[in-house]
Amino acid sequence: MALLSKLAEERGIVLPDISVAEMTASLTVAKMLRPLADTTRQMQQRLDDTITNAQSDCWWTATTLYTALARIAEGSPDLQVALQPAFSFFARGKRKKGPAPPVTPVTPVTPTKSAA
Repeated sequence: MALLSKLAEERGIVLPDISVAEMTASLTVAKMLRPLADTTRQMQQRLDDTITNAQSDCWWTATTLYTALARIAEGSPDLQVALQPAFSFFARGKRKKGPAPPVTPVTPVTPTKSAA
């Protein structure tokens, strides 16, 4: 671009609606903004990575807490009721659309001693 503008000026080339000065000014703006765009892309990538890591940490903690609370709920009907939205959310398999099914308390299972 610099070569073209130099040669056009040296040869006195003038075209309608074409300005070597505007082209040079646009090139200057592009060169000035390129580092900012590169830095912005790097910042955006870092933000995206940080968000993904935070969501992953949150999800890991939530599933761990769910597992612990679900085990405790086996012996606590009131906790079973309180956890019903989580039970529905973590349910496996196909889910039917519509209202959530009624809550039915789970009867606690008494562990038996196994013969060793």
